[in-house]
Amino acid sequence: MATYPVTASGARVRRRRGGWLWATAAGLVIAGTGWGFLATNANVAATIMPATGLPGGMAATLTPVDSTVTHQPGPGPAAVDAGVELYRIHVGQPADSNRLWVTFAWLNPNAANRVLHNPSAFINVGLYYPVSSVSLCPTTAYTIDDPKAGSSLVCQEAGPQTTAEFNASIADGVLKSTQANETYLYLVASITTPGHAPPGQQLGAATLQYFAEVHGL
Repeated sequence: MATYPVTASGARVRRRRGGWLWATAAGLVIAGTGWGFLATNANVAATIMPATGLPGGMAATLTPVDSTVTHQPGPGPAAVDAGVELYRIHVGQPADSNRLWVTFAWLNPNAANRVLHNPSAFINVGLYYPVSSVSLCPTTAYTIDDPKAGSSLVCQEAGPQTTAEFNASIADGVLKSTQANETYLYLVASITTPGHAPPGQQLGAATLQYFAEVHGL
């Protein structure tokens, strides 16, 4: 399988099914890009649709964030640390939010041993949308505690391409949104072992480097 460089130090990541991933991305038009360490600013650019309501007519903007994500496993007040919010996507045309693709890459998988404490562990990255009540979420609901944007209840998007798994050998992928009529979407990462997300390890995902790019049909 082919590899390609992603860091100045020469660290390399492995492509999985690179042909179809980038062939898919090549047929789309870029709407926004964000990369680097979390909690840093990212520039997003390029116009793909007019009159979206966003500056310059952009179809979407991508903002890197670092916010705790928790979920309520059952009765009682306890909340389980379930991941971190990596990016917030502002959709220019909410009716087209189900027409967005996100190209995602983990840039320093050489740090896997530092954050993945189990050889079977991986980082699950998924698309989420806001809901007003847990009862309105047909999948799994989580709470994002964003110190800048406030607390948000979000629901994991349904569909086989709304999530992707990343580890030291699989470091890039493409996610497809299935949820229409959303002004905001969220990209959330969770360190996961078979069967559960281990408590106490989630903030490790926020110490890594990622690249994300939004495409519109």
